[in-house]
Amino acid sequence: MERACFTLTLVPGTEEEHDRRHRHVWPKLIAAIQAAGLRNFTGFRRGTDVVYHVECHPTRDEAFRRIDAEEINARWTASFDGIIASRNHPDGRMFFLEEVSHVE
Repeated sequence: MERACFTLTLVPGTEEEHDRRHRHVWPKLIAAIQAAGLRNFTGFRRGTDVVYHVECHPTRDEAFRRIDAEEINARWTASFDGIIASRNHPDGRMFFLEEVSHVE
């Protein structure tokens, strides 16, 4: 298992809509996330900055390769056009943070 953390930035004024949608994630997307090996997916927001933390099984790269291949994930991502300003990487990919410490 690997932990992963990534960030994104919201369009100012869309914070409430972002949060509302994440309180009602589509059940089929939740099933796909779990099947891909992503567990304990948690988002934290401060203003327009959002940080997500997730546990990835067996690895980050494999779990995200699996979820990225799912059509339901592509639809969910597309539904956030106009809400997500950037994924903080010049080419639009998620920008993963480097883990520097962990206390169990």
